[in-house]
Amino acid sequence: MNSSSSLSPEDHKILCEAADRIARYRLTLPAMMFLETITPMNMVTSTMMTMASPLWKLVLPSSQIDELARIFERRDSISEFVQMIDQADRTRRGDKAPAEQTPGKPAGGETLP
Repeated sequence: MNSSSSLSPEDHKILCEAADRIARYRLTLPAMMFLETITPMNMVTSTMMTMASPLWKLVLPSSQIDELARIFERRDSISEFVQMIDQADRTRRGDKAPAEQTPGKPAGGETLP
């Protein structure tokens, strides 16, 4: 999360817990695709979350779905949540942040011929 976040600490905690659950159930890609699809319609997101609640209930408790719908009404909350899901998935898989590559050097450190 960036320092210019509009999320309260409680909202951040809710999003982190939801992101961890999504990653644990290996639903990162479908969740991120859904969220990216509804991002341009921030104010309609609450309705979208309610309509899709049967899918979300597979992973999240009902009370958390209502909280997410409330949080998603704010402008940048969805993009922050997508980043949290991505980070939770990387953590679950044991990946580190992508290392910077220098031209002519693969990520593994060996040199090209």
